[in-house]
Amino acid sequence: MTQQRVPTHEDFSKVFRALADDTRRQVLAALVNHELSVLEVAERMRDRASVSVVSRHLAVLRDAGIVQEEPGTDGRYLYKMQHACKYEIERAFGALLALWKR
Repeated sequence: MTQQRVPTHEDFSKVFRALADDTRRQVLAALVNHELSVLEVAERMRDRASVSVVSRHLAVLRDAGIVQEEPGTDGRYLYKMQHACKYEIERAFGALLALWKR
């Protein structure tokens, strides 16, 4: 049986940074139950962010493991929520909340 490493606060810093931004949370809301290109995410946000801004936010979310990027059929990349990261997000917030119990 493989022993799981205890996560540190540094492990969660990318997740916290990624979720701290309101625009990134709006990008995530657009991706709920959808696989979308950068252009499609920007269109769903109705002029609240340009395609280049959405692209930068998606890169942060991808680097934090919150979204996944896959090649689409038309040459564009599609982004979708990485549902497996839900556990990591719960662990990150659980670790933070544990600080108050000390």
